[in-house]
Order: sequence, then C-alpha cells, then structure tokens
Amino acid sequence: MNKFIGLLVLATSIAGNVFAQNKVQPTNTDKTFEVPADRIIRRFTVDLGKGNKMQVELTAMEDIDQIKNADSLVKVFLHDIEPLKDSLGDELLPKRIDYAIDSSGRKKIRILHYQPKGSSFLVTQGDIAALKLEQDTVNIITIFQGNKQSILSKKEKYLHYCRISFFINQLAELPAYLDGKLNEKIDLIANNKRNDWTRDGNEQFRLDKDHTITAKQPQGYISGAGDYLNLNASVNLQNYKNYFVPSFNIGANVFAMTGHFKYEVGFAWEPHFFFGKNNAGNLQTFRNDFITLTLGRKPIVERDINGPHFNLFQTLTVGYLIRQKGDYFDNHTFRIGTGGVNLTGNKLRLEPVFYFHDLFKNVTPGLRLSMFF
Repeated sequence: MNKFIGLLVLATSIAGNVFAQNKVQPTNTDKTFEVPADRIIRRFTVDLGKGNKMQVELTAMEDIDQIKNADSLVKVFLHDIEPLKDSLGDELLPKRIDYAIDSSGRKKIRILHYQPKGSSFLVTQGDIAALKLEQDTVNIITIFQGNKQSILSKKEKYLHYCRISFFINQLAELPAYLDGKLNEKIDLIANNKRNDWTRDGNEQFRLDKDHTITAKQPQGYISGAGDYLNLNASVNLQNYKNYFVPSFNIGANVFAMTGHFKYEVGFAWEPHFFFGKNNAGNLQTFRNDFITLTLGRKPIVERDINGPHFNLFQTLTVGYLIRQKGDYFDNHTFRIGTGGVNLTGNKLRLEPVFYFHDLFKNVTPGLRLSMFF
C-alpha cells in the first residue's frame, strides 16, 4: 500500500513540475489584448465575399446582445483610429489592429505590423506593381462583468468577452460593410436554433437561413462543447487491499449542454486483473469484470483546463461486479469514485475510490490512476 501511494505521489509531482516549467506567464500586453482561451465558448464565421470574413466569438450566447449593433461598433472603431493613420504604415504590409473596450468603458488600441519574408509583384502588360498577399486583421473586443455559475449553483462575478474579428484584404475595405448587413448577420446568429444547422462536406455546419454563416458545431459551440457522443478508452492502476490491480475501460459517454453546464452520462466495461497461483501452483490471471456508470456535471467555462485541477463532485462513477473469478471480491461488490485531480489536459486523473458489497459492508478505500485516450 505504501509503495503504491508513493508511486502515485511521484507520478503526480512529475506532471505538476512539467506544467510549472512549461507554463508561460502572460504579459501585460497579452492580458490587455488577448482573450483567454477558456472564455470563448461559441464561435461563428461569416463569409463577406471576395475572401473577406467576419468571426464572432462569445463567452455565452446571451452576450451577443453586447454586439448586436455591429455597424455602430465598427464606425466607432474607424473614428478612433483616424488619428493613428500615420501609425498604420504601408498599405502593402499586413497588419493586425486590436481594439479593446474594457469593463470600465476605456478603449485601448494595439497595432502590429508583419514584415513579409520577401516581396511579391504583379506584372500586367509590361507594367509591374507590388502585390499584397496577406490579409489585414481587425479585432474588436468588448469586456464586461457577468456571472459564472458554480457547481453549487452559486453565482460569482466573472469577466465575459465578445470578439468580432475581420479578416480583410485591405483595411480600407471595412467601411464598405457598414450598410446594415453586419447587423443582419449578427441578428441571424442570435436567433439560431440547434436544428437550424446542416453539416456540409467541409466538416462544418452551415446555418440553413444563411449559408454564409458557418460554425464547427450547431449553435457555434467550439470543440468540447455541445451535445455529442464520445467513445473512449483508458488504462488504470488502482490498489485494492494489498493488491496492485491493473485494468482498462472501453465505453461511451453522451454529453449534453445547457446554458451553464455540460452534463455527462457514460457506460463502460472494465476488467480488473489479479495475478496469483492456482491450486496446481501455476501462475494464473484472474479477471473480474465491472460495468461502470459515469455521471458528471461540469461548468462550460473552466479555468486552467490544461493544468492540474480538482474536480470535486463534478464526476461520480459507480461500478458493479458482473463477472467474478478467484476469491478477491465479495459477491455484489460495488466501486464508487468521485472527485480527484486532473492532469495533462484531463488525460490523467488521480481519483479516490471505495469498494464495498451489499449495503456498504466491508468498505475498502483506494486510489486509482487513469490515463485516457
């Protein structure tokens, strides 16, 4: 038992040290003009024609009310950068402009220039002209105080982000879209429903009412959100009494999304392997099979998702012994697990478990280390 605990402590400490070494601290500039990855839950793309696109990103769908008048936001942006025209430099140089409006209403602007590795030219009937091949990027970011729903349904203050991005051939083309069409696109996005989307051949979904609006999943959920079925497998190592017990899982999980939470229901087959000698004195493998039910509820917005974090009461697993070999388990054995520590982007989980039979007779605690694929 002591050796097993020592092994798990060593594994988790190594993983924690790796993350401590690899984690890059954001600069003040990043904090001002970059949106934290865990705050973007919905993402929509709008084809504006001629290779130009608009992208809408939100922390929550109701936040779209903050940007419903997109035309007005763009007009204010163009007015505010007018005194900075000299800073925009050569029109042939690709540029990125970040325009952030914080929760106090203060506006901040960042201009980045990207120097091409070489020069490109267009030759037409003997005339030669410089050619620009990369697009300009404009990010309009609004930040405001909202609420975050916790596991215990208690509200807490939480910064919400909306980002409208334009990827356009020339910055000078942006005013041409201020004819009400941007507002129309935002309105269509705001009123879309789950069954309003159709998958196309490019592994994305198009809004039925307007095929210029696309998303990775219906209603704009990005990877890891939305309703979906996930087939999964894991290998596990746990202690049971004075045994080290390897096992593996093969199962399927269904995830369903609401406004604030992602719910999980899963079933899996999990054989446990014991090694011992039979009556003839020969080494033998004793396989004991469990069927496992997983129930989970997690907030859609999670912090530090790629680092070590606790998931207390977010997931409950209940296993029941359906095949018994050897005298390791009692009849009608159950295993319950809850909470734990997630590591390496949820690929590793250290979880406390409890084995018992009938109505909590002979409760045996243990620790379980799982690696997910």
